[in-house]
Amino acid sequence: MTVLAVQFQGVGTVPADTLNAYTMTAATASLLRAVTGLTGMAIYLQGVSAPQDGGQGFFYWNSTATGPDDNFTVIMPQGQITGAWVRLGFDATRIIPYSLQVPVTGFSISIPNGVGQLILDPAGTLATGAVTFPSQPVDGQVVGISSSQTVTALTLLGFAGQAVSNPISTLLAGIGVNYQYVLSNSKWYRV
Repeated sequence: MTVLAVQFQGVGTVPADTLNAYTMTAATASLLRAVTGLTGMAIYLQGVSAPQDGGQGFFYWNSTATGPDDNFTVIMPQGQITGAWVRLGFDATRIIPYSLQVPVTGFSISIPNGVGQLILDPAGTLATGAVTFPSQPVDGQVVGISSSQTVTALTLLGFAGQAVSNPISTLLAGIGVNYQYVLSNSKWYRV
C-alpha cells in the first residue's frame, strides 16, 4: 500500500517514478505560460485571470501543438513555437468566461476566442453598434450577448466567412440573445 506524502520545496526529493502522481497547479493562465511541460504532464489551472473565475480546469502538455493561444482552451508558454497546454474535457456548449464592455454609440466589438458571454454596460441607450463573433469558434459553441441598456441599431457580424442566421437588429435592455456555431457550414444560429 502506498502512503501519501506531502512534499515541500527544498525538502526531500520526488522520485521520477512518482512525479506524475502529483497534481501541479497554476493560479492563472499568465503563470501557466511560464511553464514548459513534458509529454505526459498535466496541470490544474485555478482560473484564467484569477482563481475560480470560471476558467478553471485541467490541461495536458501537447508537445506538437502550435496554437494559437486563445487564453482558454490552448495556453502556450512564452517564446514557444511548438508545444502548448491544452484543456482536458472542454465542453464548448456551456457558457464560459465573459467579456464586460462599456461601449459608446458607434461601437465595434469583437468577441474574443474562448469567451461565451459578451456583457455590454453602456451609460445609457446607444443608437448604433456592431458585434463580431469570435474568429476561432468551436463546433457547438454558444455565445450570449446582453446589455444593461438598449442598443437601437445593432449589427451582428460573423468573422471572415462566418454567417449569422436571423441576426437581431435591436438589443433590448436586460433581454439577452444566444447564438450557437455550426462548423459544417460556418454559421451562427440564434438559439
